[in-house]
Amino acid sequence: MRMTPLKASLVLKWALYAALAVVMVAVVYSRFFPALVAKGRMAPPLVLWLDSQERLDITEARGAWLVLNFWGTYCGPCRREAPVLNRIHEKLAPKGGRVIGIAVDDLPLLSVTKKARALGMSYPIALASEEDMTRCKVTTIPTTYVLDPKGIIRDATVGMISERRLLRVLKTPFMR
Repeated sequence: MRMTPLKASLVLKWALYAALAVVMVAVVYSRFFPALVAKGRMAPPLVLWLDSQERLDITEARGAWLVLNFWGTYCGPCRREAPVLNRIHEKLAPKGGRVIGIAVDDLPLLSVTKKARALGMSYPIALASEEDMTRCKVTTIPTTYVLDPKGIIRDATVGMISERRLLRVLKTPFMR
């Protein structure tokens, strides 16, 4: 079956529209849902002021596991995963590791800390800047990174993280 020049031009035109649509979807998706910082890579530089007035530079916090949980006081899933993070923090703390709750709220740290404590969060709390969120590729909360004692990302999760998953990632001689 032979295609007329008019049909061929229509097919070509629609193929170009389809290709353009695919490119546009890819661009929009990558803009609003960029990939997390990849597992197996060094964590990006991050300096936080904790609610205890302690300065935490994660590039200097080597030798201990860190669980960095980006969350918000207004986020339902963040509130629901807090008990899991508390239990993990209690297991990490005696061995020098810790969970850090990094709030993305537009509230002062004191207000965020009060809300976190009211929710039962016993681990340290900090505030994330826009730069922190960009550097860590946080576009959705909760987002959790697990860093090993060398500062390498061993797990990256968007959405609620389960205790089972955290324990699986942290199951090393360090945790025993």
